[in-house]
Amino acid sequence: MFRLNPFVRVGLCLSAISCAWPVLAVDDDGETMVVTASSVEQNLKDAPASISVITQEDLQRKPVQNLKDVLKEVPGVQLTNEGDNRKGVSIRGLDSSYTLILVDGKRVNSRNAVFRHNDFDLNWIPVDSIERIEVVRGPMSSLYGSDALGGVVNIITKKNRSEMVGYRYRRYHHSGTSRSR
Repeated sequence: MFRLNPFVRVGLCLSAISCAWPVLAVDDDGETMVVTASSVEQNLKDAPASISVITQEDLQRKPVQNLKDVLKEVPGVQLTNEGDNRKGVSIRGLDSSYTLILVDGKRVNSRNAVFRHNDFDLNWIPVDSIERIEVVRGPMSSLYGSDALGGVVNIITKKNRSEMVGYRYRRYHHSGTSRSR
């Protein structure tokens, strides 16, 4: 039987460990992970659609007050007037009824679910509560249904807030009247 010298054994073991070392390293190169484009978590560059991700850092860097201010800066997204002082989100020129809006992956704009006399009020989510926003441009109806023919806006909120936060808004009209909420 063939016997190896103890020094050769140690050398072989060390070379085997050094070859396996890159496998043990954590691959965290800071790439953004998205879920909206294919319902599984994947790198932004590997996603099968045209996606824009607005992170919490982006929201803090820009002077935005509401979701409308954020979305009007995204390429391919337009805010449309829907009547009755409502704004709709239109992606790539399609009607706003073909844009699906999700909050934490749950549908919030439906013709059957009306909130504040609107299909979806773009001001009811405080910007401080948003972790990131994923905007998928292009048809996603195979994954989300016919509501997502133009695209999907997925608003991911922060989890486990330890402190309570409240907001109060006051608007003044040119006639001298004011409205609070």
